[in-house]
Amino acid sequence: MTLTRLLAAFCLLPPFALAQATHVVDAADPTADFADIQPAVDAAGNGDVILIRGAAASNYGSFVIAGKSLTLVADQSTPGLTITGGTVEIRGLGQGQRVALRGLHVEAHPCVDGAPPTLWLHDNQGSIWIEDGDFRIFPNCLSGLPPIIPSVLVIENCVDVAIEDTVVYPFFGGSAQPTAPPGVRVSNSDVRFYRSEIFGTAGQLALPPTNGGPGLDVENSSVGFYDLDSTDPKIHGGTGGHWLFPPFQDSADGGNAVELDATSVLRHAELTPPHPIHGVLPLEPGSPGITVSPGSPGDPGEQIVTEPGALVSSVADYGGTLDFGQGPDGHLLDGEGFTLTFASTPGEAVAIMLGDSPLAFDLPTLVEQPLLVLSAQVVFPLGTTDGSGVTSASFPNGVTLAAGADALTWFAQAITLEGSVVRASGPEALVVVR
Repeated sequence: MTLTRLLAAFCLLPPFALAQATHVVDAADPTADFADIQPAVDAAGNGDVILIRGAAASNYGSFVIAGKSLTLVADQSTPGLTITGGTVEIRGLGQGQRVALRGLHVEAHPCVDGAPPTLWLHDNQGSIWIEDGDFRIFPNCLSGLPPIIPSVLVIENCVDVAIEDTVVYPFFGGSAQPTAPPGVRVSNSDVRFYRSEIFGTAGQLALPPTNGGPGLDVENSSVGFYDLDSTDPKIHGGTGGHWLFPPFQDSADGGNAVELDATSVLRHAELTPPHPIHGVLPLEPGSPGITVSPGSPGDPGEQIVTEPGALVSSVADYGGTLDFGQGPDGHLLDGEGFTLTFASTPGEAVAIMLGDSPLAFDLPTLVEQPLLVLSAQVVFPLGTTDGSGVTSASFPNGVTLAAGADALTWFAQAITLEGSVVRASGPEALVVVR
């Protein structure tokens, strides 16, 4: 297709995809709009974009987004851009609202019982998009570990959550938890993971040691886990703890990779053996327990543990990578040139879907078909992949923002056709600011 047709397709997106303003957060720059994230969130209007910069990111505190459509983009070209000791909460989104987070690295330091998770998504009727994230828990307490440690990521009562290229990594469970909490806990929600990795919480190295927690715990929910690039394990049960003193044996049990209740569905893209969901990973969370010297390790966790009635569904082939070339700062400037690239296997016809919400792109929950829900606002052809499996289109003049708009956020996904086989890529957010 021609660049003119592609730009025309961009222009067909609805006006509510346009943001009202861009706000810059930089604790190290006195000329920035804000020195912390929460004041920027409070001041932003619906649809605004917040750019997070600065080497002093450890000064940024926790923040809450409540009932407001926002895009937050962290500049990962800045070394050490991590929110240390903070947490993130998104709640109260109404239908049609959406929040997109790109490049946020957050490490919580819970030191009291009842501390919130590192990332807490709850009671949202709108869409949430998490991309290029890194969320961890590391209790850094002078008085020792608290008795109860929360999960890193908790998703409750959310109708649409998409998480891409994100790592969830907990530390040890609390001393009062015979079994450590799951790394990710999902309840009453619909969630999709793309190219992400989840670790269960490790059991304590204690007297006696405690069991590792599950990587992913699902209750009354539908969860899709699409591991697009690798057959390596991507969901790990937590390591079982071991005795602190010699002979360092009788390790506690490792956690299960996935625990699914009777009212839940797990959808996954089955690639080639080994299966992309595993319960064990040597010497890392998910092992049957770290044994320092010879002894009897604990029992390894299972791959998938289900209650009667649960459904584990394998969808058809799912793969390919879509890239807007936005770089480590996570966004493009108004009029900045870029190249849209899709990489997969040779000889595939590629089409691009664009929408203003991640809800536009999903796989049917209960049907084992590789077809997407085609509710995107725009679908257009990109081309056919060459002998290297790549096709691309260059836009030397970039995207020009409409008058009165300082920023916009689109969501895109590629679908491919090779013979009669339809596949879908991992989705990608496109952020443009003035």
